[in-house]
Amino acid sequence: MELKIELNGDSGILHMTGDLTVRRGDDIRSGMISVLKSIDHIIVNIKKPADIDITCLQLLCSVCRTAASMGKKIEFSKHTTKSFKDISTLSGFQRSICCTDNCLWKCDDYKEI
Repeated sequence: MELKIELNGDSGILHMTGDLTVRRGDDIRSGMISVLKSIDHIIVNIKKPADIDITCLQLLCSVCRTAASMGKKIEFSKHTTKSFKDISTLSGFQRSICCTDNCLWKCDDYKEI
């Protein structure tokens, strides 16, 4: 698993690649929280995932709620892979009714970068 951030002022693009599973859960969460502490707006770009499981989706949801409680925003890049979009939809994460105003899982709400 690799997390790379491209900074642009108080926002940034977080590129996530590799193993996005329970084995890397602590690394995913701590990496994303670390990024959240330094910027206000994260665009998540999941590209070339080797493997994705429900843990990654749950962690993304948790980090989204943490961001909302900090007054920050997380959203997906339009360049996020189709396989990730498919698994998040099939797992029931993509939705039209959300937990916060800035919910990461709004249907088809992917940011152009």
